[in-house]
Amino acid sequence: MANIAQTVNVLQAMILTDGPKMLLTPTYYVYFLYKVHHDATLLPTELAGPEYAFENDKVPAMNVSASRDSSGKVHVSLVTSTRITPWKSKRDCRASWPNGSADRFSPPARNYAHNTFEKPENVEPASFNGR
Repeated sequence: MANIAQTVNVLQAMILTDGPKMLLTPTYYVYFLYKVHHDATLLPTELAGPEYAFENDKVPAMNVSASRDSSGKVHVSLVTSTRITPWKSKRDCRASWPNGSADRFSPPARNYAHNTFEKPENVEPASFNGR
């Protein structure tokens, strides 16, 4: 479950405006990509992979959510929770699905990439081709 208290022109906004200009932030796109799970049936998932460690704490470096919508279509969201690539090789993390399609949400620069009024589409979802 995710909640956001305010959506426009606030800290961690989903939408920013400046007079007649408007842009969607990376936070907006996170909610956008998860909307396929709304009103869907949760499917059990299991994911094994590396952990991300910071000081004395460790969390899974990846997370997965899966659901089936009312038409029977299965949606899977696979997310890395760190800017650092936590695996050593492509064999450490693999996902495949026949006859499926995917979107990816990966900023062009992983260090605090964001959208601006000059570059409102700097960070946005794109089709994923498996690479």
